[in-house]
Amino acid sequence: MSAQATYLHGVSANIHPVRTAFYRCSHVCLAQGLSDEVGKGRNFVGCGNVGGIEGIEVRIVEPESCEVVGDLRVGEIWVTSGSKSAGYYGMEETNGEVFRAEISEPKGPERWLRTGDLGFVREGELYVSGRLKDLIIVRGRNYYPQDVEGCVESVSDKLRPGCCGCFVVSNGEETTTGGGGVGEDVGVVMEVRDGKMTGVEGLVEEIRERVMQEHGLGLRWVCLLEPKTVPKTTSGKIARAWCKRRFLAGELKIVKGGRKDFGSAADDGGGGADAHDDARGEQGADQGRPSSGSFSVDPALIRGMAEAEILQKLLAHMGQLSSLPPDTISQTAPLTTIMDSMSVSQLKGLLEQAYAVTLSDEYLFREETCVAKLVDIIKLGYAPDDSVNFAEGGGGISPEVNAPTPSATGPPGLCCTVS
Repeated sequence: MSAQATYLHGVSANIHPVRTAFYRCSHVCLAQGLSDEVGKGRNFVGCGNVGGIEGIEVRIVEPESCEVVGDLRVGEIWVTSGSKSAGYYGMEETNGEVFRAEISEPKGPERWLRTGDLGFVREGELYVSGRLKDLIIVRGRNYYPQDVEGCVESVSDKLRPGCCGCFVVSNGEETTTGGGGVGEDVGVVMEVRDGKMTGVEGLVEEIRERVMQEHGLGLRWVCLLEPKTVPKTTSGKIARAWCKRRFLAGELKIVKGGRKDFGSAADDGGGGADAHDDARGEQGADQGRPSSGSFSVDPALIRGMAEAEILQKLLAHMGQLSSLPPDTISQTAPLTTIMDSMSVSQLKGLLEQAYAVTLSDEYLFREETCVAKLVDIIKLGYAPDDSVNFAEGGGGISPEVNAPTPSATGPPGLCCTVS
């Protein structure tokens, strides 16, 4: 069954007056499974109005729990109708999973077709955001490969449009290009234009910086390829699975690029491995958090460090927590645009253990809290504009002084609304 036929079954463009629907959604919201922020990002074209044809149903379903999600939430598109195929001949297990799927909540008698496409519904209009099998998940955040590929292609006219592949190299997948995956590492391969194979030395780092700035995603591998060598399907689309296979096998014709290590214990001025392990602990940032007055380091030693030394150490730690190259982390961008919410919470415990500084959760999620501000706070020993009570010896203020007003909707960057 073709993708076009699937959506012909589910939408009612032929019943209602034809209209063109566009919706612009930010990368930040899509990364969190939300589609309710209009702003910087990419445009989505509506596929038609759902639920307008009797006997044909469309639902947006969370792929793992199989529960229906509400409007403006991204999930897998499920379809059922009298014309739905019974499945593939002789493939009973696959048919049960794909063609006779059951919704767990709310329960019903219907058997659904799992299309494998991701999308959302807004004001009754269906929008398709990507393919489930292509989705890149890093530390709980969702990234669409086509978004990353489009970002890479925009870096320079020396790169060939439509010739970029983005994929994940998982822990244990060894490459012949220099090491294996460490957790969930993302790689990009990109063709260089004909006659543009010279003077591309700086492109690799430019690509890393651009993707980090726009998506908050660190690329461990960036490889520039010879023209007309990136694997494609017979219809001219990027074959991401083949890109990954040939990359792992060392069969791609690489002009420039390779692996980037994101900061290690050896780079952080000592103690980095322990702090990193604690921050990554199974129980999160609260595990092993020191009580008031019992920091893991001598506060006087930290306050005596030069600001440049603090900055280098902090960037190395943040690189470990966020899987970003330390030299690509912005010093002025809000922390919430660099790290996911789990990493920001882990950073709070790290600041206490490695820098003898206690900050409130709300303070770290403020839009004005950035790396440069954290350096000043670490040097001073406390944040004058935070409401938290600090331990003796670590600096402190009364909670009534300059106490910020708590956000009614939670930390910034976690919740978005339609404007």
